[in-house]
Amino acid sequence: MKINSNNKFVKLYLAALALITTSATAVPTTITNLTTVSAKAKKHHKKTKKTKKKAYVIAKYYDEFKPGYSYTYNKKKGVFIGHKMKKHHTSTTDSDEPRVEKATSNYNVPKVKKFTKQILNEFHLKGYRWAKTTITYNYNDVNESQQTIINQAIDQINQLGIINLKKTNKKANITIEVSTTNLARAGYTTGPVSIEDNSLNLNLIDEQTVTLYENQIQAHCYGNYALYLNQVSLHEIGHALGLEHNEQNKYEIMAPVSDVSKINKIDATHVAIDQDYIKGLAILYQN
Repeated sequence: MKINSNNKFVKLYLAALALITTSATAVPTTITNLTTVSAKAKKHHKKTKKTKKKAYVIAKYYDEFKPGYSYTYNKKKGVFIGHKMKKHHTSTTDSDEPRVEKATSNYNVPKVKKFTKQILNEFHLKGYRWAKTTITYNYNDVNESQQTIINQAIDQINQLGIINLKKTNKKANITIEVSTTNLARAGYTTGPVSIEDNSLNLNLIDEQTVTLYENQIQAHCYGNYALYLNQVSLHEIGHALGLEHNEQNKYEIMAPVSDVSKINKIDATHVAIDQDYIKGLAILYQN
């Protein structure tokens, strides 16, 4: 059938049909825009990646520590690595200084308003202490006979009446472990140190790990393993409590290299705790 194109109704019908066909086959125009946004996002990501700061800082010595960072010692690299800390909510006094417990002991040591480098050097102190005087500990990879010897060393420290080391089966302040790693040392103590919280110019700590190296203890015990493990335990726990090496007297517990055959003893298996050790703990925890 032939359609008369001059008919007004037919013209309107054809125009509507053309409009419907065009709309149905129209190509979306959003693909180009999506590609442009993606390119911008990539560019922004690359720029952000380049300008992003490291999440940690490195220090070789304690006096290089920065506020707001918690430091741990990296044995392999020989440096302290500091990670940004969340703000520590510690109970405070009116002066906004962290609340610190004082020992009830009364040893004859100076009253200190601020721990200076001179005091730290005189009493062989590291520059940190625990905020509390009851400190928990537990064991990791330590057999029963070793635990017995270490427990006796801890009893010697507790008998001083300055601080109290208390064993727990839960997460503890001090973790004591025995390693068979063949390093040229009998023990090592490490843990995070923050300068965010301090009292009387002493940094406050809440975690330490004491590692005792079985190979070296066996090699240098002069046939008296129990005595040497006792001495090394006292030495490393002394570090964990805040004592530094005593470079002046090699026959005392905190000497960097000790001669266990000549050190003062209580008996065949127990080292006598010397005055340097006692005064160091007393000045740290009585102030």
